[in-house]
Amino acid sequence: MKKYRVFQSFALSVGILAFTSVVPSTSNLAFADENQQKTIHVGGEGKVNVSPDVAYIELGVQSQKNTVSEAQAENTNALEQIYAALDQEKIKKEEIQTVSYSVNPIYTWDQNKQVFQGYQVVHMLRITDRDLAGIGEVIDNATKAGANRVDHIQFDTEKRQEYELKALDLAMDDASQKANFLAGKIGQSIQSVISIQENGGSYVPRYASFAPSPASGGGAAATQVSVGEITITTNVDVLYGF
Repeated sequence: MKKYRVFQSFALSVGILAFTSVVPSTSNLAFADENQQKTIHVGGEGKVNVSPDVAYIELGVQSQKNTVSEAQAENTNALEQIYAALDQEKIKKEEIQTVSYSVNPIYTWDQNKQVFQGYQVVHMLRITDRDLAGIGEVIDNATKAGANRVDHIQFDTEKRQEYELKALDLAMDDASQKANFLAGKIGQSIQSVISIQENGGSYVPRYASFAPSPASGGGAAATQVSVGEITITTNVDVLYGF
């Protein structure tokens, strides 16, 4: 009977020792809590409004004749006149690009029957123009030369990367201001930046659509084009420690 009690007492001691070695003390847990870094996660946005420095004009000729060859010939003659007019406007050949060319039969419906009307040839050009003040004159002279379609004008910037960096700078300032405000509301101050994530942003070139009527007579007013501004936006997520 004595031997059994000795063995039981020994087993109990070993069990208590094992339990205390696995579970940390209350003081250790409190110490870990106090040393856990506190963070503030905020988003920042930066916007830069800039004036465009380049325009892309899409214009061309739409011709319709009874045969393909007639439509193509009329279209080609008109394009040659347009090229000459653009040359007078100091538009270089490398700044003129064909963006679409199509030849299609044209039909109308008459008493539930298709009636052939001829063939349509459409040749559209994309013109790069950095003289934004002279865009109206370019369009007027192109239409006088034979362009009967002006689909749109796209205003853009060739300094996009430079402006995006400025917008990022503003986004970081915005995030910092928010983080410092929130930390101050709880009596704390920002100590460090833990991580930064750029979430991209938005950049939409400005378009101007219109349907100009061919100028008639020397006293006709020139086409007026408003350039406006482009807005470049960037966003960041920043994790601050305090």
